[in-house]
Amino acid sequence: MTAPVLLRRGRHGRHRVRMRPSWQWLRPALVAFLLLATYASVVLGNSGASSAAAPQPYSGQCPGGASACIQVVLPCGTASCPTVVAGPTDDLASGQYVYLALSNFPPGDTVRIAYCSSDGSDAIDPDPYCATTTPSGIKLSKRFIEIGEDGTTNASTPVAFDPPGQDNPPLSAVPLVQNGNPSGTFFCDNGPDFCEIVVTDDGTSTGAGPTDSTTNTVVVPLTFSAGASACPTTDPQLFSDSSFTVEQLVPAMVQATCAQKNGVVGLNTATNTAQEIGDLTSGGTPVAFSDDPWDAQLDAPLTGGSTSFAYIPVALSATAVAFLGGAPDESQPGIVFPIAKYNMTPNMVAGALTTTYEAGGSADSLVTAPTGDKPPLTCGQLVGCNKNTIGNFNTFYMLNPEPSGVGQPGAIGSFFSNTASGTNYQLSQWVCSAPNAPFELTVDKTSGGPTQVSVTDTYNPAVTTLTTPPTQSPFWDPNTPASEWPFKTCEPTSQFPTLSPGSLSQYQPADTPALQAKSIRAYGSGGTLAFGAMDWSEASFNGLNVAALQNAAGNFVTPSSTSIVAAMKDATEQDNGTYTFNYDDPSNTGAYPMPMITYAVVPTSPVDPALAEQLTDLLTNLVTYSSGNDLPGGYVSLPPNLVAQAKADIAKDIVAGTPKGTGPSTGSSTGTSKTTSSSTGLGATSPGTTDVDSDLGADEALGFLPAEVVANLETPGASAHSPSSSGSPTPSTRSDGGHVIPVVAAGLDVLAGDARFVLPALGIAALIAIVTGPVLLALPRRRRRPFLSASSVATDGKGGP
Repeated sequence: MTAPVLLRRGRHGRHRVRMRPSWQWLRPALVAFLLLATYASVVLGNSGASSAAAPQPYSGQCPGGASACIQVVLPCGTASCPTVVAGPTDDLASGQYVYLALSNFPPGDTVRIAYCSSDGSDAIDPDPYCATTTPSGIKLSKRFIEIGEDGTTNASTPVAFDPPGQDNPPLSAVPLVQNGNPSGTFFCDNGPDFCEIVVTDDGTSTGAGPTDSTTNTVVVPLTFSAGASACPTTDPQLFSDSSFTVEQLVPAMVQATCAQKNGVVGLNTATNTAQEIGDLTSGGTPVAFSDDPWDAQLDAPLTGGSTSFAYIPVALSATAVAFLGGAPDESQPGIVFPIAKYNMTPNMVAGALTTTYEAGGSADSLVTAPTGDKPPLTCGQLVGCNKNTIGNFNTFYMLNPEPSGVGQPGAIGSFFSNTASGTNYQLSQWVCSAPNAPFELTVDKTSGGPTQVSVTDTYNPAVTTLTTPPTQSPFWDPNTPASEWPFKTCEPTSQFPTLSPGSLSQYQPADTPALQAKSIRAYGSGGTLAFGAMDWSEASFNGLNVAALQNAAGNFVTPSSTSIVAAMKDATEQDNGTYTFNYDDPSNTGAYPMPMITYAVVPTSPVDPALAEQLTDLLTNLVTYSSGNDLPGGYVSLPPNLVAQAKADIAKDIVAGTPKGTGPSTGSSTGTSKTTSSSTGLGATSPGTTDVDSDLGADEALGFLPAEVVANLETPGASAHSPSSSGSPTPSTRSDGGHVIPVVAAGLDVLAGDARFVLPALGIAALIAIVTGPVLLALPRRRRRPFLSASSVATDGKGGP
């Protein structure tokens, strides 16, 4: 008979003790009694006041661009109780950010936010173990933020998917209140190692703050994406390159569609536009996803060769100016209020792009001394304006005033990318072509008091800002001749030039959205402000805020499903199936200025029939998924007209030819690579080595390409991707700055929903023990002394045995 295993859980972990059976006559009755007592205490205990407030689906606009989110209300005695809206909270990836919108909290309170271990119940742990950092260096330590005068604030916090097994090290952790002693560790998955975000109204206390309770704490439960590990192993794998605009969309689509009859595992490499187009035209991938069809230089390889290519719309998002920053509390040094909203004109974006504002926003000044040249406002008209304070009367600060007692950010940083992308092209195109529309300001005049005025900033138009060398930027020597300034004319460009005359490239350290986000977060974490342009989906994934941009009607609008669909009304279809946008339509009052469409780029020449079927299935799945509402943050449902166009294009442009050579095999779209990989547990594989099989002929090694492309290739190059020997996607690295989207995750150990079977099982076990007790007593038995086996002691990684 197998010895029973008893689990005892304390602050330092779960202890597993295996006892030898002893057939004393009281044992069956004792077991039955303990099981019944446990069953009753769990059932009754969970119905008490220790339970956390239950999260509910939220039907309003989710923070951070999430398509779905939850709302948790802290019980109170008033009509408007403290509320946390959080999203996304499901299908999360490691390193992704969850947005929190807090409302109805006491003004002036401090809120503590932490990423903590959970047992999966709805009970609140007074002092849970909470993470400090991930093995990869993502900071998860608890932090404190201030509640504004209106009782609201916004924040974002990263999550970490870290299941046990696969040689994964656990997250470092400490008790939330008894900070630092004793330290421990824990894992995060979909069960049994649950994790949650814990939000505590800290009041005005100092130090570690209060213990958590049902009266001061909101718990946000989390679940993680299963990735392609949940896909059937019989699904074909299809490699692609893409711009960063679908980096978050492709893996989500794969997980949602791979179990279908036409499921395809898409393995995508996100990189710069020039690289992805080069890979496509040289035969490295059978399909690319581009956000930059307007740049003639980048489009030339697609139109200048013997093979023709077609654009198919597959995703809709927006070009966003992402930011992060804080405003210092003037009465309490070190206290910073997060800035969640920011209004920006085209000129302000141009100033950030050229690093003009690195030393402050004075270059965007709306006022000058009375002798100034055509100022919109004069210093003499405004209360508090003099030669020492005139720098504060600029568009940055006047469009974004802070509450009384809160100062403006002390410095402004610029973190744009210098790699080729449609984001750069559209941003520079908008800056150069957007109208100089008037905007409304409330100013405190020396005569007449607070007055609303309409201001047209003719003193600093965007075109002038972009083409004029800055005088205060640390990245441009004011003694350098103006003729060397790289923005000589105001025109769109996919790749921003180097700003410094020397070897320093201002934008090089932030050439991917992930690096941009890292730089923005590092710079804007204090009483400063940091900006960078990226796709809205990337800003959403990385926990960044997005600015409200001034449209042609003079309104400041953030990207949303409503504002982007409104902007699509001004889109014009071109002969190649792509769209251009009108940035100068004052009648479209609710439009966000820069909607972004991503296109699949496919060869129109006949391809191997197996590949044609896989391409058709992959793109059909992607378009169908993109037309739904359950999308990753920062994406908008494709309008019906784009869906109809895309499906018609897929049927027309993807042509099945005559099979050549061996052709693709099941589970691989190319048959070109062989991979050496080692299993690391739970069905996942580690990255292996990839090389081209020299025994394959040109038709076999490049069987997914049109014959014309194969004929033009002198030496077929090895793809940056390789299929896993186990049938699961395997990520690989790139030397060009791009990276493979690892559509792979650990398997799920225990689903949270299965916990509902535990309590009934305990009750049944107790009844069985009572019924079988007399039978056990009648069996022959001998006495054994209990012992503690060292090998039977296990921990949950939360502080040792």
